[in-house]
Amino acid sequence: MPDFAKLIAARKLIIIGRKHDPIADIEGVRTGVEIARKAYQSKKSEANLVYLEGEKGHPFYPQLAWPAINKISTID
Repeated sequence: MPDFAKLIAARKLIIIGRKHDPIADIEGVRTGVEIARKAYQSKKSEANLVYLEGEKGHPFYPQLAWPAINKISTID
């Protein structure tokens, strides 16, 4: 997934990791986010990358996601 994030770099991206996700190991997600962050930094677009982390498994986290979506959608 970090390779996809590098291709997206400079465009808006929200990544939501989950601490107890049986599908994606959280340490792998965190490593991938750091790789993506470096790509965004190289394009001077760090504000366009948002990483959020939920406490449970693989559900959608509206309480985390919607505020971030609303905030990032206002960034030019």
